[in-house]
Amino acid sequence: MSSDEHDSLLHRISTLERLLQDNIQSTREALTRDAYRHAAPTSSSSSPGFPAPQTATHQGRLIFSDTGHVRYVPRYNTMDEMIQDSPDYATSPESTQSTGFPFSFSSGTTKAQILQLFPPFSYCDELKNIFMDVFSPLFHILHDPTFQAQYDTFRQNPHEVSLPLLALILVVLAIAVTALDDDHHLMFDLGWQPKAGTNARSIAKRFRVSAMQALAADNFLCRHNLNTVQALVLLIYASSHANEPSWSLLGATLNIAVAIGCHVDPSKYNVSVIEAEERRRCWAALMMLYTIQDTCMGNLSPMHIQADIRPPTDVDDDALAQLRSPQELDSWASASPSKMAYILHKFQLYRLASEICTLGASSEWTEVLALALDSKIAAEGKIQENR
Repeated sequence: MSSDEHDSLLHRISTLERLLQDNIQSTREALTRDAYRHAAPTSSSSSPGFPAPQTATHQGRLIFSDTGHVRYVPRYNTMDEMIQDSPDYATSPESTQSTGFPFSFSSGTTKAQILQLFPPFSYCDELKNIFMDVFSPLFHILHDPTFQAQYDTFRQNPHEVSLPLLALILVVLAIAVTALDDDHHLMFDLGWQPKAGTNARSIAKRFRVSAMQALAADNFLCRHNLNTVQALVLLIYASSHANEPSWSLLGATLNIAVAIGCHVDPSKYNVSVIEAEERRRCWAALMMLYTIQDTCMGNLSPMHIQADIRPPTDVDDDALAQLRSPQELDSWASASPSKMAYILHKFQLYRLASEICTLGASSEWTEVLALALDSKIAAEGKIQENR
């Protein structure tokens, strides 16, 4: 190779390196801008913490099976409609049980074996009441009267209720244990450890593991319904408070929620007002758990999740029965804060914290953006003062 050819080659390599560095830098800047844009509300009509309506709105339908499982089938155009109406695409949810994907759960544990993991009914009653009194107002994703009715059915004939509902009740028991006083009789009636604190952790973990066994027996990765998502959301909530890892379970729960259509506003489905609100509550709880977990994992730019769903309504559970359709929730104005008020305001504070972290890590930081965020913080402070 001649000297001129050698110099020409070095020049081309240098040019390629410079272009590659410029491309990497521009990509980083674009990602940072997108992260901040997605983290901040893009419309005044959108509730904090919930994505603004996207250009392509979600459409689809819910397919219900005889076993009580549900599947969301999306529809975007005429061709999709033709595909989803085919026998293979619109298969009922229970048909996937025999596939063994990704591994077969259901062959290992029966419902009778799951029921043997429960304590006596009298203990279940006490723990359920503690959960309703202590934790339901703090993390209000269940509709209390509906859950009470489901629990009553379990109490009357436990063999007839679904595995996802058994899992939900077990998670409720696990969470309630953490509220017991050290000298509470259940602490020693249910446990075998000499110290109350050790007993509480042991009992709660036993119930959480039992809940996962119930979900596994239902093959929850392939078959799911709203009780499945509720049980998983509360399980993540319980695990995070027990300092147990839940990041992978959170990702699976998000995708299961999407699989049953929780990312689409339930007003587009033919569901009851109560189910519509429970779906919104589950999605809100998932987004809040994601914000908390993102912070713990050190991810300053929260993952943007495309969704088209309104936030839960600040309405008491008893008032929901008076409404005739999910659309009436959109115009509801509560005279006083309901149980939902706490989680809604907490979610807003998490959202503001996320925006602060995102702006601080952004190369697009400007005084204008900082002042705008400062105004949001001041406005939220006034809201909290007036409560």
